[in-house]
Amino acid sequence: MKLKLSWYAINFINYAALFETSYCALTRSIELTAKTHKDWAQQDTKITRGDVYFIPSLQHPQRVLIFIKRAKQRKNNPHNDLNPVVLNYDPLAKINAAHTLQQLFILDPIPPHLAKDTPLFRDPQSGKPITQNQFLKCLRKCMRLVSEIPSAYIGTHSFRIGAVSALLRAGYPVSVLEFFAGWSTPSSARYNRCATQDQIALSNVLGAATSMESVEITALLLKHNISSAVLTPDNDEI
Repeated sequence: MKLKLSWYAINFINYAALFETSYCALTRSIELTAKTHKDWAQQDTKITRGDVYFIPSLQHPQRVLIFIKRAKQRKNNPHNDLNPVVLNYDPLAKINAAHTLQQLFILDPIPPHLAKDTPLFRDPQSGKPITQNQFLKCLRKCMRLVSEIPSAYIGTHSFRIGAVSALLRAGYPVSVLEFFAGWSTPSSARYNRCATQDQIALSNVLGAATSMESVEITALLLKHNISSAVLTPDNDEI
């Protein structure tokens, strides 16, 4: 998809960064987008430019930290809001959300004092937060343009399903994915911690995956009416 679209164009970079972050951070759509423009400011999962940190700097990052407010947090875990997603920076990888986020901040800059009030991903024309509906429409439009998979098989949750699939195939244990994807788990899991090196390794695996692997897997699951508790641990929308 990236090779067939103007991925880093100013009028598309917000969506490009949203696509890659959805995949590399294993997010639900509500964790990165708005339900509606009107309700975004009061949304529990609201995410802003101020929730993203480039380490050590925007110009020369090695890692990117994103403080994502998970829609389904682990029960009785006092550290729910203290565990950022850590993405490794590799501009040569096929998929690298850290690099695309850097391009977003460079191509669509804002004054630093407005970071906490500016949606992380915003509509290039209105400046308002991208909604779940806009996310889905853009994704399906892109799929029609590149003609890789029938767009009716594709949903915003395709990124999360495909990322989990790729990591399971790479041999990562479910216990690590539970933490990284923000799954609701038994109470004992609140003592589990995902080391920074684990998260960096995960982002490297996803960056080396085939560019359309996520949506291909989802299309096959939908086409054959396959249900897997491992690949779809949550009752999220597809």
